Amino acid sequence: MRDQRTREEKIVINLVRNELCKAGNEVIEDNVFHDRPDWVFSLNGKRVAAECRLIGLQELMKWSNCKREMLPDKNYRVTFPLEPHLWDEESY
Repeated sequence: MRDQRTREEKIVINLVRNELCKAGNEVIEDNVFHDRPDWVFSLNGKRVAAECRLIGLQELMKWSNCKREMLPDKNYRVTFPLEPHLWDEESY
């Protein structure tokens, strides 16, 4: 396990933390974790673990259920559900 986060992980974590706080949430970090998971924090009293992942265009298209091949030199619009946490709860 790594003893510190990558530059990219730090950037993403800062962005997410700042947006969560701007939305009025209480975010308390557990700085013991730096890898597997990349970020552990309490969000309004509930513990959350987050793993940062970089994905390529083809993997993104696969996740968004696109059947055709995507070309890296074009712009595409991909939509993800706004409430995946509710989907996750329903799957239990």
